[in-house]
Amino acid sequence: MVKKVISWSFSQVLIVLFVFNLLLWNNSLPFINYGNDISNLILWSKDSLPYIGNSIGLTKIVILQGIHTILNMVEIWVLLEVGQQYKKLSKPTGWIIQNWLLVVFVGSLSLLGGLLRGKHFQFSDLITVFFPILRGASNIVIALLITPFIIFLTKELTSEIKTKINWVIELLFLTQTIFNVNLWGISGQDTALIYVLIILLGANLHECTGSKKVPITILGVGFILALGMPLFSSLAHWNLSTATRFSSLGNGFVIVGLTELYRKIKFRLSLKLSNLIVPLSIISTLPIVSTYWTKLITNFPGDLILRFEYVLICAIGITIITYVVGLGWKYIILNTDLKNFSEVQFPTTFDEAKSAIKKYIVKYQRQLFALFTIYCVAYLSFVGVLTTFKASMLVMIFVRLQGMIIVNAFFLWLIYRGLLAITNRYWVSLIISLFAEIFWTIANQIKIEVRNDPILPAEVKMFQAYGDVFKMVPDGVLIIAILLIFALVFGIFYLERKHQVKIEQRPLKRLIVIVIISLIFGSSCFWNHPGNRIGMLLKAFGNDPAFYDQLEGVQNSGPLVQLLNNIDVTIMNRPKDYNRATMEKVAKHYRQEAKKINKQRTNELHKQSIIFNLSESFSDPRRVPNILISKNPIKRIDAIKSQTTSGLMLSSGYGGGTANMEYMTLTGLPVASFMPMLTIPYTQLVPGMSYSWSFNQLFKTSTAIHPYEGTFYSRISVYKKFKFNKFMYLGSKYKIKHQKKLDRSPYLSDQTAYENTLDQLKLHPNGQFINLISMQNHFPFDRNYYDLPSKYKIKITNQTSVSQLKDYVGGIHHTDQEVKQFITKLDQLKQPVTVVFYGDHLPGIYANSFAKDGEKLHETDYFIYSNKAAREQGAKNLTRDTKFVAPNEFMAMVAEQTNSKVTPYLAFLTDAWHDLPAEVMNMTGEQSNSYAPHPQFVTRQGKIISQKHFTKKQKQLYHDYQLIQYDLTAGKQYLVKDWKMK
Repeated sequence: MVKKVISWSFSQVLIVLFVFNLLLWNNSLPFINYGNDISNLILWSKDSLPYIGNSIGLTKIVILQGIHTILNMVEIWVLLEVGQQYKKLSKPTGWIIQNWLLVVFVGSLSLLGGLLRGKHFQFSDLITVFFPILRGASNIVIALLITPFIIFLTKELTSEIKTKINWVIELLFLTQTIFNVNLWGISGQDTALIYVLIILLGANLHECTGSKKVPITILGVGFILALGMPLFSSLAHWNLSTATRFSSLGNGFVIVGLTELYRKIKFRLSLKLSNLIVPLSIISTLPIVSTYWTKLITNFPGDLILRFEYVLICAIGITIITYVVGLGWKYIILNTDLKNFSEVQFPTTFDEAKSAIKKYIVKYQRQLFALFTIYCVAYLSFVGVLTTFKASMLVMIFVRLQGMIIVNAFFLWLIYRGLLAITNRYWVSLIISLFAEIFWTIANQIKIEVRNDPILPAEVKMFQAYGDVFKMVPDGVLIIAILLIFALVFGIFYLERKHQVKIEQRPLKRLIVIVIISLIFGSSCFWNHPGNRIGMLLKAFGNDPAFYDQLEGVQNSGPLVQLLNNIDVTIMNRPKDYNRATMEKVAKHYRQEAKKINKQRTNELHKQSIIFNLSESFSDPRRVPNILISKNPIKRIDAIKSQTTSGLMLSSGYGGGTANMEYMTLTGLPVASFMPMLTIPYTQLVPGMSYSWSFNQLFKTSTAIHPYEGTFYSRISVYKKFKFNKFMYLGSKYKIKHQKKLDRSPYLSDQTAYENTLDQLKLHPNGQFINLISMQNHFPFDRNYYDLPSKYKIKITNQTSVSQLKDYVGGIHHTDQEVKQFITKLDQLKQPVTVVFYGDHLPGIYANSFAKDGEKLHETDYFIYSNKAAREQGAKNLTRDTKFVAPNEFMAMVAEQTNSKVTPYLAFLTDAWHDLPAEVMNMTGEQSNSYAPHPQFVTRQGKIISQKHFTKKQKQLYHDYQLIQYDLTAGKQYLVKDWKMK
């Protein structure tokens, strides 16, 4: 009994040291490079080691060499034992399958654990879990999975042949060690081939008697060479370049010595390693799992000795966890169908393999046919939403979008399983689900052809618009659709009668399936919530809703998943006191405010021409810290700013967010007050609203001009919802004229934008609204689009790209010239014109920290200029509250500058502009609650203040803002009627 306890305890120590070795020389940890990077060893206290000569570094290397070699000996001994136990496996096929499933099980648990902790992972990680061998996940795991099969193939060989095979393997290791050349691909610490060969050595061994002196001598030679090599290297090369030559797992002397010693010693580990070694190796080395350990070890403070001790503690912990996992896995195998895998055998002939495959297909033909057809339809749904087609795209979709094809197939399979649970009929469920997806794809393609947008949930709910939708569908398509429906009904009827598939489902099981599927689809109501785990999982598979461009989103995510992506849009939290009575009080108060303001004003907005000019990515780069430019690239615009209303606009975006700035200027509503999952109102909010007010509706004529494609941010449908009279873009029936490009830029210039604007002003001299969105300075900035004049010398003191900044400065240099010319031409017009010029956001090229420079990275330039005719009519520069503003304040500012009368809504915006700080999205990245709006407030002097510092008047006014914004976007729209906004 004592002997058994000692044997068992010694075996446990060897196992812990085996894991310790796997962890210690992990490529992610600093220990592996001790021979090349002495700096890693400085943490080792000088007092803890004796000197050898005068080199403390050499002493450390020698001791590490000894530790490394001893641990390698332990690992080799364990692997030899594994080989001995592998050859006793009666049914290796079942063992391999069960342990591959164990890799999948542990890897999936690890990914799930990371997901629950809010950690993102990639689709490639999941592929690695399921295909560890093909993905090269872990060399030792690969070796442990494939070696039983190799041993199975060689089981019929005689002992003599196996002995000769061992001689060859030993010779391979010896020659490579002696000549220090990677002759056979077995150099290094942990290649898969080294592990395979050592396990084969163990499998081919047979016990024998004889003297142990020879193997011990060979082993001693290997150990002494490992210890002495640092000294030899320092004497021969004056460095430690060859210090670790004999300390790798492939040391031929150590392998030969241990192999021969193993044959002549009767001691064997009192553990069933065939069941323990795989989970040990998975938890220790599989990257998806071992990341946890490497982070713990890397972040552990202390000197090298303490770190070694900590790694040893981790090794003990992993061993304990492995036993727990092993017990759990054994329970799963014994209590599930997985136990059947223990009976599986590899077919030994082609006919056996063919017969086994055929038998499997026949047994599961119904399930396989359903999965195959569902996958094919899911794949074709991606093809169906392409706007252009090339044969190469078929391959591109299959390779690049494989993750999302699987996701779409999964949701389509859920629809099929749900119908099967409801109807209990195979053909009815399968055909309806397949054709529903086909029809949905076709419907999306029709809408894409008409409006360059897929179908959104808001449009699905617009039953009253279905008639208009059908009018857009060509007659031929409708006829084909009707014929397909008749064929579908007939096909279902025929298959259910002639080829009926018997389905046995208990009522309770059917109910559970329906509930689970409903919950899965219902989870789409939360996908866009920050930190939502299912949303993170879908992102890992490649889900990219691209709310800024729904067409790109449906092509990235597929028509079915993109529909679900657009479901989770919580607009705002309902204010507690929101009701009809409250809104009547608000409406009355600002009607009175409007009357009060209008007593002082004489002009009408709709009798003037107002231009909102969004200048793409425009901002003075000299304001950004660490950026020095010798000359002012926007000197003409600065001159204009000095003569009129001007200042800095605080953008709620950086490097992007154009549509959000546009939305704020046209509606007066700050996007910072929306819930975080409502990222782009243009695509997620406006299309689903029954009515959406915008500034242009105060004018009899309104035009939107964008010298680029009109599909981005669903502008075509948004402008129609906003009641613009026309939208001019490339490809529209309203042609973009005067098309000019600068240098090598693919974008139409600002000159093009302004000349088209002047054309519209001449067409409607009695007043109109123009929303002008330029395109000239759009990213990318790394293509050398513009020639930067030599007078601009740029100096950067951080990691910002000089070439990108040069390209950007070249672009705004041209903008500066064109804006000056545009203003000059406006002054020549006899009609009153006021233009709001503003940059929507900074280009995303700066390497500055948001925590430090966040506000500077959100400051763009703006000015409000009234031409000579407008000034003669009473327009005057604003003298207060102009230094720092938000885009939602421009309407009120324009009305005040032009001395124009206001509606109750503009009266409210006027009060908010004067009495509230500017409200913007968080500019410094500091968020306390990801599930609630997180705006920042900036005073007119540019100071960020907290809402808790608001005065009583400001708190009431801000609450009114929340009530009004909620009512107009998510509520009952009481104000639309009360303020006669419609």
